[in-house]
Amino acid sequence: MHGHTWTVRAWFETPHRVDARCYKAALHNLLSAWDHTVLSDEMAWGEDIAAAVLALCNCVRVEVMRPTEGFYADLERVAA
Repeated sequence: MHGHTWTVRAWFETPHRVDARCYKAALHNLLSAWDHTVLSDEMAWGEDIAAAVLALCNCVRVEVMRPTEGFYADLERVAA
C-alpha cells in the first residue's frame, strides 16, 4: 500500500505554549519517508504508522485513516 493514500492526524500536548509549526514539521519529516513508497510489511498497518507517530515528542494521540478503503486506526498515549 502506498504511503500517500493515508491521512494522519496527531495531537500534541505541552506544559507551555509552543509554535504548532514545530510539531507539523516533525510529523512531516517522519511521514515523508513513507510518502509515495510501497510500505514495508512492518509499516503497512495503520496501527504501526500510528505507533511510530505517537513516539514523536509530546504526541498524545494519533488517527490514521484510509477512508477510500474504510480503514481507520486510533492510538492514544496512556497516562502512567
